[in-house]
Amino acid sequence: MNLIISMSMLVCYLLLIRRMVIGTGLVWCHLGILSVFSIGYYVLPILVMRPYLASFDSSDISLALVMQVEFQVSIFFGVLLGFRLFPRPVGFKIERLDSWFAENYRVVFISAFIVYLVVTGLYAQTSYEADDNYLYFVDRDPMMSIWAGTTGLCLALLALGFAMELKSGRKPIAWAFGCAIFITVGLSLSLAQRLATIMPLAMVLAALFVTKQRVAAFRWCLLIVFVLLLSSPFMVFMRETTFNSRGSERTVTAGKEFSFGDNALISSAESIIDRADLLGNSIKLKTYVDSDGYVGWMYYYSVLVSPIPRLLLANKPYVMSNDGTIWGHLSVIAWRMDSGGFGAIGSVTAFGAITAYSQGGWIAVALDGVADGLLIVFLARWLGEGGMLAQLVYIILLPVLTIKRVPPSFLESLTESLPLCVGLLALAVVGLMVGGRKSLVRKRIVLP
Repeated sequence: MNLIISMSMLVCYLLLIRRMVIGTGLVWCHLGILSVFSIGYYVLPILVMRPYLASFDSSDISLALVMQVEFQVSIFFGVLLGFRLFPRPVGFKIERLDSWFAENYRVVFISAFIVYLVVTGLYAQTSYEADDNYLYFVDRDPMMSIWAGTTGLCLALLALGFAMELKSGRKPIAWAFGCAIFITVGLSLSLAQRLATIMPLAMVLAALFVTKQRVAAFRWCLLIVFVLLLSSPFMVFMRETTFNSRGSERTVTAGKEFSFGDNALISSAESIIDRADLLGNSIKLKTYVDSDGYVGWMYYYSVLVSPIPRLLLANKPYVMSNDGTIWGHLSVIAWRMDSGGFGAIGSVTAFGAITAYSQGGWIAVALDGVADGLLIVFLARWLGEGGMLAQLVYIILLPVLTIKRVPPSFLESLTESLPLCVGLLALAVVGLMVGGRKSLVRKRIVLP
C-alpha cells in the first residue's frame, strides 16, 4: 500500500515538473520546484526503506503518507481556486526605486557581494557553527535576525543581478557574476547545512524564473540537485565531527579527512534519505498532538507579531510555538522525543501537513492546504510579476517556500512572507514621499 501511494505521488510530481519545464507561469514553477524536492521526502524514503522509517508500523507510515496526500491535493485545489480569484497578475511596482535599481544593478551587485563577505565573517549563521549551541537557540542576540536578513537580501541581489546580466547576453560579465555566486556557495560549506549551501543557487533559480529564462532555470535546477547530492555527505560529516577551526579553514580541514566511501552515489543517496525524516517525525508528532491537544492562542499570536523585530518587542514569543518558547515548537518537541530527555536542545524535520494537523486535525490539514495554495497564487501575481523590488522579495521567498520546507503550511508560509512584505510596503511609503503618487504603480499585466 505504501509503495502504491508513493508511486502515485511520484507520477503527480513528474507531471508538475513537466508543467514547469514547458513554461506556463510562475505558479507552476513554484509547484514544479516543490515537486522536485518532494521526491526526496515522500518517494525515496519508501523506495529505499532506511532503518529509522522501517522501525514504524506499515499502517502508521500509510497514515503519514495519506496526510501528505490530503495536504498537497488541498494545495493544488487552492491554486486552482486562486486562478479563479486572481485571473490576472497585478504587479506591485515602486516606479522610481525600480528604475534606479534597473540602471544601477551592477553597482548593487558588487556592493551586495562585499556586504555579504563582511557579514558572513562576523557571526555564526547556523547552530553547527556557533560556539554555544544552547545560547544560539534560546538566548540569541536580537541582531542575529537582522544579520540573517541582510545575508538573504544580499544573496537575492546577487541572484537577480546575475539573471539580468545573463539575459542581456553579456557573457564575460555574466561569468564574473556567476563566479561570485559560486564563491558564496563555497563559503556556505563551513555552515554544515545543506539548505544554506544551496540557497545561493536556489535564489538564482528563482531569479531565472522571474526573468523568464526557463531553459536556463531548468538546467540550474538540475545543477542544484547535483550540488545537493554531492555536498550532503560532506555536510553530515562536518556536523558529526568536532573541529577546532571555523570558516573556510574548517571546510579545508574537513575536506582532508572526508571520504565518500566505496560508492559516492550510494553515500549521497543514503545521506539525503536518512535526513528526510519527515514521515517518521509526523507519525510521532501525530500521536503527541492526539494526546496533548491542538495548539492554543499563543501559537497564532506568535505568527501575528512575527514581522516585529525583537529589538522593538523584546518579549516576542518564539514563532509558531504553543507556549511562546522554543520548547513548544513542533520540531523541538520531536527532537526531545528522539533524544529521550528534556534537557537537549535541537530540532528535526517537522513542517507542512503535521504542522497543519496540530492546528485542528484532519479538517485543518485540508483548510490549511487550500489557504496555502491561494497564497502561492497571490504571491506570484503580486510580487513575481511586479517591479524589480517586488521581484526581489519573490526571489527570497520562492526557495524558502519550496526548498526550506517541502511544502510549508499556510502559517509557516505566512511567517516567512509577512516581514518581507511589510518591508516592501515600507519602501513603497518611501517611494511616495520621494516621488509622489506616480512613483507607486500597481500594474495590471496580461497572462503570458
